[in-house]
Amino acid sequence: PLVRDAVIYAYRAGVLIVASAGNRGIQAPHYPSDYPEVMSVVWLTNDGTSRAGLADFGPNIDLGAPASSIYVPVFAPEADAFEYRKLGGSSLAAPQVAGAAALLRSLDPSLSPASLRSILNNTARDLGDVGYDEQTGHGVLRVDEAVRRALPGKFEITSPLAEGGTNQDSIAIVGSVLDPAFRGYVVEVQRYESGEAWREIGRSETSVLNDTLAVWSASEE
Repeated sequence: PLVRDAVIYAYRAGVLIVASAGNRGIQAPHYPSDYPEVMSVVWLTNDGTSRAGLADFGPNIDLGAPASSIYVPVFAPEADAFEYRKLGGSSLAAPQVAGAAALLRSLDPSLSPASLRSILNNTARDLGDVGYDEQTGHGVLRVDEAVRRALPGKFEITSPLAEGGTNQDSIAIVGSVLDPAFRGYVVEVQRYESGEAWREIGRSETSVLNDTLAVWSASEE
């Protein structure tokens, strides 16, 4: 079929194809979302915790996004103009995933369609049954986690500068802690050449990009 040929052509050209899974509330073939080269996006409720009642489901679902009350421009013949109305459906969920994929590609243009798909699926927040399920796939889209996964590993402190000196009592330690295998970080301080034990001033299990890692109160030293 023409659509199948177009999907294969785009995929081989390095394009990640994202499509809506359908809005019939059943498990049945749906194309192009059921093609293996295509990411199939299910319609989730606004709170992102479950599949919407009219959303299609099945073994080819990748993940979902909230799309139950989205304002979209709709042509109103009686007014001969476009107006915004609340609509819902997987056609409004899929663009969120496509946009996330575009963001990841902008951060790392070398990411292949398979890599983009893997990052988006593996950083989704699990819903329903533990692990993959045919109702919500890998879960709800998490753009923030996907971005952190796509960024190259990085650890640095950008402020305060080494040996820069300061007269402030409260000092924000600013920097980045990123890694695909990130688990957490701890910030410790020690008075220079004092021989004292290192003292913890902050820790987190959340990746950080150019933001505050911890706050050091010099008056406590």
